[in-house]
Amino acid sequence: MFDNDYFTEAELSCRCCGKNNFKDKTLRRLVRVRELYGNPMIVNSGYRCPAQNTRLNATMTHATGQAVDVSVALSGAHKLLNIALEEGFTGIGVKQKGSIKKRFIHLDDLDSIPGKCIRPTVWSY
Repeated sequence: MFDNDYFTEAELSCRCCGKNNFKDKTLRRLVRVRELYGNPMIVNSGYRCPAQNTRLNATMTHATGQAVDVSVALSGAHKLLNIALEEGFTGIGVKQKGSIKKRFIHLDDLDSIPGKCIRPTVWSY
């Protein structure tokens, strides 16, 4: 895994099994976002093994090693969203309703997959 000053291997690894197939290209992009953001970024979820994805009834973006969920709310969310778009993240999921502590932004840099996934895209939770 690409060595960096902001994110540990543990926080980017699967919460159930500890595997880490996080892609270096995505991590480099995430580090650039963190540098421009200028504040710590708390990772809620990085890589997820397929079994964990199934348990969470989630899409497979995290299982590709190219997705991360970051705790952020209010003006921080707006700032992070703008930076992530400028840095080439192509999938943005926004959860900004409810308790401040449960708000996050999903970032991924997946490519379009014909017939399955059109990028760039934005969605809400």
